[in-house]
Amino acid sequence: MRSLLSRHDLGQKWIDHLHLTTNNLPGLEHLINTGRIGAGRHSPLAIRDCHLLPGMPMPVFGAVGGDDTENAIWRFRYDTEQEGSSSRPKRFIALVVGNWVRIRQTDTRCPIPMARGEQGKHLKAKNKFVECADEVYVVSPLGKVFVTSEARVNQAMGLQGTYGDPEEEPYKDVFVNDEKAKIVKLVSTAREQDTLLHDHSVSVRASLGQPGIELPSVDLFAAAEPADVPHLFFAFPPSVRTYYEELELEFPHSRTRVPSVLNMFQVKDQHRKSSHGE
Repeated sequence: MRSLLSRHDLGQKWIDHLHLTTNNLPGLEHLINTGRIGAGRHSPLAIRDCHLLPGMPMPVFGAVGGDDTENAIWRFRYDTEQEGSSSRPKRFIALVVGNWVRIRQTDTRCPIPMARGEQGKHLKAKNKFVECADEVYVVSPLGKVFVTSEARVNQAMGLQGTYGDPEEEPYKDVFVNDEKAKIVKLVSTAREQDTLLHDHSVSVRASLGQPGIELPSVDLFAAAEPADVPHLFFAFPPSVRTYYEELELEFPHSRTRVPSVLNMFQVKDQHRKSSHGE
């Protein structure tokens, strides 16, 4: 948001053509608190065309979902097409997160968000965003990115869907077909040598066919066709002192701090005993 405000202050007119629509309630609240172009409480947002999608509130996710949400996403897509032209086409860009993310195991490789709960409304809203978008960016911490199948993710976390407990419900993939996979990109972080997730960081990049983390220039990124945009990995050196502090930082959910999950992230017993002087 700070970058957007600075570009507004520089008079960059492309911001006037930016349209934002979201079903994320905390995200919109954050935008209201940090995205104003002035200090006063009556100051407008830097993004003038900003919309909150209709739908049924899903408190556990801080979002809305349901038929109204999905229909509104489709209408936003339709309006995008109608407002564009052959000389100045408009793009529908979706920023999607998942409870977890996994790397697609068949070609074309790409990140697949995973979701569950609220009678499927949460997953269906994400499906609709991906279906309608010209470009999709899956934003995720590295410690939530699995390089394996949907079944193995649920198995590692012991999610069997028994007894009707929503906390035990398995996660499901957002639908991404072979053609859509070409324009679905991961936005995450990379780790340096001798950090807890260094080996996993290398594996994630290699699985996506992108061993390096060099970021393209802003101009090259903006001009690239969606299929040619690289996956984005930003350097992130954890500022912690001990193994246990790093473990909690990378895996804040206790359910993932178990051997069956840690092994998938290449956090081995040898590392646990030797790292950080432990």
